[in-house]
Amino acid sequence: LDETNYSFLDYCLKNRRLTPNTIRVYRFDLQHFNKFLSREPQMITDFNEVSKAILERYLSSLQNYSIKTIKRKFACVRSLFHYLEYEEKINQNPFSRFE
Repeated sequence: LDETNYSFLDYCLKNRRLTPNTIRVYRFDLQHFNKFLSREPQMITDFNEVSKAILERYLSSLQNYSIKTIKRKFACVRSLFHYLEYEEKINQNPFSRFE
């Protein structure tokens, strides 16, 4: 998961031209998401294993944050999955079924 995050952040910096500050915040948000995944009962080791149900649990786990922070963290993860889909590194994007 970490190597994929690094590739995504590099893509964001070079191709999407996000600011260094945004990259720093994205890095923190991805670390937070990875930590959440590591605590999942099924031991998520590949982004292909992330389902809509896992995303819903992640969203629920953010309830103590401000709405602005929740939206930012979730947008970061959504961007990661769009990147993985674009790069054909996942079979199906769990966000395609997420409302």
